[in-house]
Amino acid sequence: MALLPQATLALLACTTSATPSAPDASATSGVTHPGATETGATATGSSFTETTTSTAWPAGATILDGVRVVDVETVRESAAVILNGETIHAVTEAGGPWPDDATVHDWSGFTVIPGLIDAHVHLFHAGTTWWVGDTLADNLAAQLSWGVVGVADLGSPEEIFTLRDRIASGEIVGPRIWATGPFLTTEGSHPCETTYDRALCRFVDGDAAEQVAALAEADGLKVALADADFTPWPTTRLDLTDLAEITAASAQPVQAHIDEEIDALDALDAGVDVLAHPVFAADLDTTPDAPVHSTQSAFAGTNALISGELLADDLSATPAAVREAWAWLAAHPETFAEGWLEESERWEAHARANTALAIAEGRPVLAGSDAGYWFVPHGLGLHRELAWLVEAGMTPVQALAAATAVPAEILGWSDLGRVAPGMRADLLVVSGRVDEDITAARAIAAIYLGGTRWTSGDDAWTEQGDGGFCLDDRDCAEGRCDRVDHVCRDACAPAYDRAGSCDVETWCAPADGLDTTTEGVCRPGHGCDLISQDCAPAWYGEACVPADIDTNVCWPSGPRQAGQTCSWSDPELFCEAGAWCSWNDGRCYQLCEVGASSPDCLRCVQQEVEGLPWFGLCL
Repeated sequence: MALLPQATLALLACTTSATPSAPDASATSGVTHPGATETGATATGSSFTETTTSTAWPAGATILDGVRVVDVETVRESAAVILNGETIHAVTEAGGPWPDDATVHDWSGFTVIPGLIDAHVHLFHAGTTWWVGDTLADNLAAQLSWGVVGVADLGSPEEIFTLRDRIASGEIVGPRIWATGPFLTTEGSHPCETTYDRALCRFVDGDAAEQVAALAEADGLKVALADADFTPWPTTRLDLTDLAEITAASAQPVQAHIDEEIDALDALDAGVDVLAHPVFAADLDTTPDAPVHSTQSAFAGTNALISGELLADDLSATPAAVREAWAWLAAHPETFAEGWLEESERWEAHARANTALAIAEGRPVLAGSDAGYWFVPHGLGLHRELAWLVEAGMTPVQALAAATAVPAEILGWSDLGRVAPGMRADLLVVSGRVDEDITAARAIAAIYLGGTRWTSGDDAWTEQGDGGFCLDDRDCAEGRCDRVDHVCRDACAPAYDRAGSCDVETWCAPADGLDTTTEGVCRPGHGCDLISQDCAPAWYGEACVPADIDTNVCWPSGPRQAGQTCSWSDPELFCEAGAWCSWNDGRCYQLCEVGASSPDCLRCVQQEVEGLPWFGLCL
């Protein structure tokens, strides 16, 4: 699949570090960068078109006057951007004269740039190593507050498609979304090595075409070819025949998570279009000839947390619960798995070296932060990524292109990524000279979404729904929003009611997944068996446990054995699979089948709740 036209490739292929000096403020022509069209030229597609003489402005236009315009091909001093509703009508000389019915915003001394696009995020994830409650609405707001007007979500539950569509229709305020939905992977591989997350993974085993067809709503697909560097045990690898069938069956682009060079080469041979990460298992002599996401934020996240660099950054848009979890981990590095800190340093070094090499070799490198992965903040993560891209060899304008025009081309968003006539008026007004210092993109003075100025604090939703996807209870005409799965469900109370206030297929779970929450929703169980413990392969670390009188669920298991103290909230004190943490004395007891003989359990005692028989414990 030919994803990038030569004109766009040229934006990233140039490795010159020098930035052209700005002209006098009185100049009317722009400063052009490699690959630019001539000032004043008119061209089709995404090429920059400049209007300098027309006075036939649209009725009721909005005018951003007195600005510098930094487009990915042109820098223009003393300009005005004319907005006609949701689109850009023209870029012209500053100062007018303007019609009486125009709304003129004097932004003298400020710079207008395209709204940013993060090519790699996970909106349903908070960036923490444990659940801290629902952050989805906060994640949307954080992206916008940092000027990110579009994101490619490369791994979320299928509810991402409904969120995407509701944002597109204007029902919810948020960045435009390009979504793959769940990963296509294999059991034991990324990202479900240790958590059998049914919402996040689809396991492919000889049924690739069917799995692709089941994700017909996706804008593209995300496959995980291998994840050998992330796990302490040998991992399975997606069969290359399955991978080839996925790419053949998909009419949309396919992006691949890879670790090693062989993974990247195998993925490209199988027809994968984009590499979702640089190779991070070793330094390369040359990089694969394919578009790649930078994702330096993900590889540097642990080290940035431990060093204090991340916590010292501007986390004002990051939810308090996330900041608190990060601060606790930064103060307790001993809680990371053995070898994780050392491995993180190695992965970061390889990823940085290979990204710099890709830039030097002229490969298309997209700014993708992996926001939502461990210690990568939404919104801010992209700005951290831009700084690393410049450090790795890009000019500031090339880095801006990597977060605007280039991902817009790959994602098929022909109306985003440029400050040019006919493009959507998703724009940032910043107070610095982004073409000289990419960190000036952080100094955001105003954000325009579809020609309307967006203000942090605006509601992330605009109407209530009658079911299905929800952000909070206001979306549910009846019942309550399950903010773990973002689905309207029947309400129940109190949470963890064991007597069966929900039907036989559901249990009364806390609405936001937190132990302290009393509001409940009837969440589906997993239909697992307490005796056979059939939740997942042993290395996934899950146990089948009784949730209420008639529903079992798969729950993370831990190291505690029968007779040892345990907890439902501390992962280090979870019971092992086949054991149950008693609510009465806080000890693990072996689950057993009442009436069945077993050499491991001489006395299996029936448990009851409100006089109803439940499960058996070996006492």
